[in-house]
Amino acid sequence: MEEARKALAQYRALEPDRTIKVWQATNNYANSEGGKRYSEGLRLTGLPEE
Repeated sequence: MEEARKALAQYRALEPDRTIKVWQATNNYANSEGGKRYSEGLRLTGLPEE
């Protein structure tokens, strides 16, 4: 999990305004089962919801 959090910190440095809500709005598969699992993974690493 620590590795995922470090990766998220690097990503946020490049995309500071990115949130789970934005990710879901820009991905066609966000509401699929896989997209829901991906969103949950983003939550677990600390990406803000909004």
